[in-house]
Amino acid sequence: MKKLKKEIKKEVKKEIKITEKDVVSAFASGMLQKLEMRHNRYMPFGWATMNEKRLTTLLIGELNELNEAIKSGVKADIRDEAIDVANYCMFIWAKNNEPQSTDTSEVKK
Repeated sequence: MKKLKKEIKKEVKKEIKITEKDVVSAFASGMLQKLEMRHNRYMPFGWATMNEKRLTTLLIGELNELNEAIKSGVKADIRDEAIDVANYCMFIWAKNNEPQSTDTSEVKK
C-alpha cells in the first residue's frame, strides 16, 4: 500500500509540473495586459519622459499598495499590485538599458 501511494504521488507531481519559464511567461503576459489597459488612460511611453527619481517615487507607492493588498489577503489585488510593481521596475530597467553615447561605464566587447 505504501508503495502504491508513493507511485501515485510521483504521477501527480509529473502531471502538474510548472516551470519557472511558465511562471515568467504568465507574469509577463499580465504585465503586458496591464500596460495595454492603461494605454488609453495615459500617454504611451509616458514613463520614458520621467526621471529615475519620479519612477522610484511611483514604485514606492506601488510597493505600499502591494503591502496593503498582502495585508488584506485578497489574491486578485495582490496579483494586480505585484504586476504594477514589476512594470515600474521594468521602466527603471529600460531607462538604464538605453544606449548612452556619453556612458563609458560599460565597454562592449
